Amino acid sequence: MQFNIPIAYFIFNRPDCTKKSFSIIRDQKPKKLLIIADGARSGNLDDKKKCSECLKIVSQIDWPCEIKTNYSKVNLGMKERNITGLNWAFSFEEELLILEDDNLPIDEFFKFVEKVVPIYRNNEKIFQITGVNWQDNNIRGNASYYFSKYNNLWGWVTWKRNWQKYDVKISAWPDYKKSDNWKKKCPNSVERYYWEKLFNEYHSKEINSWAYAWLFSAFYNNRLTVTPNVNLVKNVGLHGDGTHEFENKNSLMKPYGQIKFPLIHPKGIEENFEADEYTFNNIFGGKEMKSIKGQLKNYLKKLLFNNI
Repeated sequence: MQFNIPIAYFIFNRPDCTKKSFSIIRDQKPKKLLIIADGARSGNLDDKKKCSECLKIVSQIDWPCEIKTNYSKVNLGMKERNITGLNWAFSFEEELLILEDDNLPIDEFFKFVEKVVPIYRNNEKIFQITGVNWQDNNIRGNASYYFSKYNNLWGWVTWKRNWQKYDVKISAWPDYKKSDNWKKKCPNSVERYYWEKLFNEYHSKEINSWAYAWLFSAFYNNRLTVTPNVNLVKNVGLHGDGTHEFENKNSLMKPYGQIKFPLIHPKGIEENFEADEYTFNNIFGGKEMKSIKGQLKNYLKKLLFNNI
C-alpha cells in the first residue's frame, strides 16, 4: 500500500535526523513527494558537507513515486525557506502533509491522517490536522480526536485554501486586537495578554519566525485544528542542534501514544476549551503567569488595606 496524500518534506543540514525521518517516509511509500532543501550558509564548509549528505540520503527513492525537488543554492534561513517552500509546493497541490527532518511520526499517524483528511478536506472550519498531543494522557471528549484553536507544526496537514490566507506581516493585527472577536478567541485575560505581547513583538519585527503568523491566521480566521487524543509525532530537533532551541523543551517531548482504530469521530466541530487551557498553562507558561498575577493581586490588596 502507498500513502496517498502528497508529502512536503523539508531538510537542511542534519543528516542524522534526515536519515531517521526519511526512513519513516520510505516505509509509507508516498505516491507524491516534494522535497524542499535550504542551502548551506555562506563560507560554512561543515554546512556544505552536511547539506550534501542530506541530499544524498533523500535521493535513495526505491518505490514508485512522483518526485519534485526545490533545492536552494543559497541559505534562505528557516523563515524564508518554509514560506517559499510551501508557496512552491502549493503551486502543485491542493493539500499536503508537511514534515521536517526532525519530525518522527509513528505508522499510526499516517493511518490517522488518511482517515480524517477525507472528512475535513472541504470543511472550511478546519485549519489543519496535527499529529501532536500535549495533554499528558488527559483524554478530551469521547472521540479519538478533538478540535483546538492551537496548531502544531511537527507533522501536519493543511490545504491550499488555508495557506492562501497566510500573511507573514500579520497586517490585520492592529485592528483585530481591538475587536470583540479577539476577546472571544482569548477570553482569559492572562492568555490574551500573553498573545498580545507576542503578536505585538512579531508585528514590529522583533521576532523572526514564520510560525507565529500561521497561528495568527488560525486565530484571525476562526479556524480549528484536528488534534489526536494521543501523541503520534516526536520532534528530535529540540536538543540545540536546530535553528531554534526551546527553553521548555522537556515539556514538549511527549512519548508516543496508542490510537485505536476504527476511529471514533466527534459529533460536532467545537473548540475543546479544557484542552486549550491545559496547553496554554503547561506549554506556553500560563500556569506561571497566572501565579504571578495572583501574587500581585494579593500584594496590592495588602497594600490597599494597610493604607486604609
